[in-house]
Amino acid sequence: MGTRNGATGLSANDAGDWKQAHDVLSRLARERAVLDAEEGRWLLRALRSAAHVHLGFGSFLEYTERLFGYRPRTTQEKLRVAESLEALPRLARALETGALSWCAVRELTRVAVAETEPAWLDAARGKTLRELEALVAHKAPGDEPDAPPAELPRPRVLRFEVAADTFATFREAMQRLRRSAGGNHVHVDAESRRESDAAVAPDAAPRRAANADVRPSRARQSVTPALRRAVLARDRHRCTVPGCTHATFVDVHHVRPRSEGGRHEASNLLVLCSAHHRATHRGELVIDLERDGSLRFRHADGAAYGHPFIPRRIDAHAKVFSALRHLGFRESEVKTVLSELRADAGLCGASVEHLLHQSLCRIRPTAR
Repeated sequence: MGTRNGATGLSANDAGDWKQAHDVLSRLARERAVLDAEEGRWLLRALRSAAHVHLGFGSFLEYTERLFGYRPRTTQEKLRVAESLEALPRLARALETGALSWCAVRELTRVAVAETEPAWLDAARGKTLRELEALVAHKAPGDEPDAPPAELPRPRVLRFEVAADTFATFREAMQRLRRSAGGNHVHVDAESRRESDAAVAPDAAPRRAANADVRPSRARQSVTPALRRAVLARDRHRCTVPGCTHATFVDVHHVRPRSEGGRHEASNLLVLCSAHHRATHRGELVIDLERDGSLRFRHADGAAYGHPFIPRRIDAHAKVFSALRHLGFRESEVKTVLSELRADAGLCGASVEHLLHQSLCRIRPTAR
């Protein structure tokens, strides 16, 4: 039950433990600051080493959202702060020792440079986060804390909901704008409503129904423009990997490779972003077409895409996949034998050499 001062009802003994509570909270705040500093360094290292690529994810932002629950904006801020601290040793030290919280350091890294770092540290002492935000506002990088505020135009955020057809028109316009800008100078985040997100993992029945309407009349050497448009429309012009929101620079992928008899049919085609497309051909992402027409997405270790996985197993199986493909084995042959290896509990922690040896012993080449 609340009290006049907003505190919950406490017994006489609990009320006397306020000093202990304060000490514990202070300790946790210092430990959190230390962990924030360490996490930033490792996030930066993971980005620079392309950890998400080796694990088969479409982007680093998807990787951190799935594994750590960070929204894209949170990840971007953590990376920005970590990169800034590489050139700001005093601020980095203040965070590592718990002298400043991560939120305070986040604000200071917006304006502090090597020359002004000591002045900003002095100015931050004793200030609340809100006071720091006000102090940093309208300051440019390199400004001193007592510099007059620069009247910089502040970015504005627009959020609105539109109908599905309006959103499709907007997305097409943005794709044209990105292409005209070389794909590097336009940044717009657009999210469709939850109802349209079902297209990321289409059910088997709608997929089969759509397939019946867009089958080509005869096999061709390449996917016809009409079939490509039909497949893109069926998959809503976005990558079909669950959770992937990429809708630009997408490819039409053959589930069963054309070189192994895969036909130019809608049932054998799906839309993938370029990152996930490359991951499938490196063996880091496994896509299977089930008998009922549904798609199954897995990491190289056999775990369902986005579910808990074992990085070392992913790395080992991807390397074996690459080795067998370079030896001339077909993709379907390689996927079959790797599926057998994943099902063998005795090979759970096997090395790349042992897995490759087992693969060569078990693989069953088909007649060419």
